[in-house]
Amino acid sequence: MEGPNLVTNGDFVSDIVGWNNLAGNFSTFEWDAGKLSCIQTVAAKFSAAYTDTNIAVTKGHTYTISFDFEYVSGDSVIFRIKDSSLLVDRKIIGTYGTTQTVTVEWKPTTTESVVFQGNNSSGTDICAFKLDNVSITDKNGGRKTGLRNRYAGGYRS
Repeated sequence: MEGPNLVTNGDFVSDIVGWNNLAGNFSTFEWDAGKLSCIQTVAAKFSAAYTDTNIAVTKGHTYTISFDFEYVSGDSVIFRIKDSSLLVDRKIIGTYGTTQTVTVEWKPTTTESVVFQGNNSSGTDICAFKLDNVSITDKNGGRKTGLRNRYAGGYRS
């Protein structure tokens, strides 16, 4: 059984609280009819939208990452999981230039706090996109895995 969504306010029902406009480089970073709308109108600036709240992940667990991406215009957008310092990529989810629902699985190699981030793929070109239904769930449901049942000699869940 999958655990709960670990992303704060990934459905943007009434606002974008819990999301950040890195360095303020998106000229528009706002709630738009239940979606996070990100528009960069000035070239030569790196723009990124990311979760304010760190997401705790556990080494060896499998996580499902899912979101609805609406391409509006400009540069394609790359999505990734980064360490909480925003310096190191932990998982490149993919680069997208068309509207679609994205679902991928990821197995962290370390236990740590991470963030979900979307940014212009070139790091400098203008772009516009919308996000909705961002979720990261633990397929292990938060349970410990690989514990031996000493009586049966097998694994327990």
